[in-house]
Amino acid sequence: MVAATMLTSVCADALSASLQAGCSSNGCSWSAKELSNSRRGLCLSAPAFLPAKYYSSPFSITSAAAALSPQRPGGLTSVILPARNLEKTTTGVWRSFFFFTSVVGTSATNYTFAEPSITAGEVEEYGKQIEDQELVLNYLRSEGIDSEELRELELPESVEIVKERVQFLKQIGLTVKDINDYPLMLCCSVRRNLVPVLNYLESLRVTSSALPVLVRRYPQILHTSVVVDLQPHVTYLEGYGIPPEQLGDVLTRFPEVFGLKIEGTMSTSIAYLVMIGVNPRQIGAILTEIPQLLSMRVGNNLKPKVDFLTSLGIPISAVAKMIEKRPSILGFGLFDKYHTAVDSLLEIGVRKEAVAQLLLQFPDVLGLDVKAKLEEKLLWLTEEVGISEESLGPVLEKLPQILVINVAMARKRIEFLLESGFLAEDVKLMISECPQLLAMNIEKTLKPNLSFLNDEMKRQIEEVVEFPLFLTYNLDKRIRPRYEQMRQKCSLAWMLDCSDRTFEERSSLDYIEMFDETDETVAGSVEDDQTQGQGDDEINEGETDGEYFSEDSDTDRN
Repeated sequence: MVAATMLTSVCADALSASLQAGCSSNGCSWSAKELSNSRRGLCLSAPAFLPAKYYSSPFSITSAAAALSPQRPGGLTSVILPARNLEKTTTGVWRSFFFFTSVVGTSATNYTFAEPSITAGEVEEYGKQIEDQELVLNYLRSEGIDSEELRELELPESVEIVKERVQFLKQIGLTVKDINDYPLMLCCSVRRNLVPVLNYLESLRVTSSALPVLVRRYPQILHTSVVVDLQPHVTYLEGYGIPPEQLGDVLTRFPEVFGLKIEGTMSTSIAYLVMIGVNPRQIGAILTEIPQLLSMRVGNNLKPKVDFLTSLGIPISAVAKMIEKRPSILGFGLFDKYHTAVDSLLEIGVRKEAVAQLLLQFPDVLGLDVKAKLEEKLLWLTEEVGISEESLGPVLEKLPQILVINVAMARKRIEFLLESGFLAEDVKLMISECPQLLAMNIEKTLKPNLSFLNDEMKRQIEEVVEFPLFLTYNLDKRIRPRYEQMRQKCSLAWMLDCSDRTFEERSSLDYIEMFDETDETVAGSVEDDQTQGQGDDEINEGETDGEYFSEDSDTDRN
């Protein structure tokens, strides 16, 4: 608008100068007032609703200057031709504008007119466009769509085309709110954009119910080209081993992958994991669980987390195994999750030197609100289970999953022990020393082990009170083979709580010395064979705070 006003002002100045020059050469004179009035009449304000192309050159300066040249004899007549009110602005106010031309002739009946740069046909055509645009905007308003942000968009002039797009978007499950959140989707052609993209996503096993979810997360996908933008990313993901049947779910959870550069963050994040020791064959499984990994930068995300874990005493190779086992830990924040969780464990009473082993045993603790979870279980642990608050730290070191244990299932294990003949006080002592008992499967571990103790080994349950870890070992892989190999009776701890190599050395002695349970040989062997009896089978893979240790699961020590 400012540019148009400046231009018409310049044109008016030029024409006024030409008028004065023309008059001087022909012996006529114009008063200052007349020149001022002529200039004022020429300084028009371009209508606000007209685009730049309609007022960029309000009249032909070249023709006007030529007409006013001193070489043109015969006097000068200036004619201003008013035009009718042509268009109505978007605010409903009628405005007029004029075509300006200069006329020079040898007589009053012989005029030569300069052609206007804006023809009536052009103005009428633009007026029709304005009317069509108003019809489109009125339709969108009737659908509840905010039309103010759509005025600057290149929407179709046909209401029918816009209606087709709106109805199609609603048909796939999008709402008016979704359209208002990303109005650019109305610029997408149904046939050229929407149908090819959505058909391709369905071919990747993105379900019809997941399509609107995907589009809400990444509406820019509607503008993409299947061949240029989508297929290369899908080929890249498949190359890392993401199963085809899970590809649709992966894309639904992280459609932003289509906006990433393949040779940028996507490649460097994976290369970093492989560099620290993650098995390349596990990348597909990792990406299936946490596809957001592809957008994580190495310098300000992945590396600081790995450095923090190694600072706790976890070897870099063990960190790689943690990531393979629980890739979701990479999605936790470094300061709001990692640091907070470790600080809370130390405050509760977990020893600093035990934190590394605890995290290796249960990496998901990095994403928990440790204090809040413990507060939920505190009353049950102290009053029902019989664990003192002072013992919570050592208990967490042995069974950190107790923070998210299914209390109802844990109660069933306690009831089973009581029904098996253990005294209530003995059960409390056993759980305090071996909280893994709360995680054991009754039918697959607890019951078979006790039956073998009584029927085959001919031993009393008091020995289990002294060594409750007996109930956590696998019967067929450890207890039975070692029992059959031993030639003389020994304590349960001496027989079971050592590595296979140590056991072979002990069983080969001519005379088997009976070690006390506190002997360094027995105690030291625990590190060689620590499995803690918490297998992954009882972990809900879907969420960090899931129900752990369900009755259908089986965990034991090999």
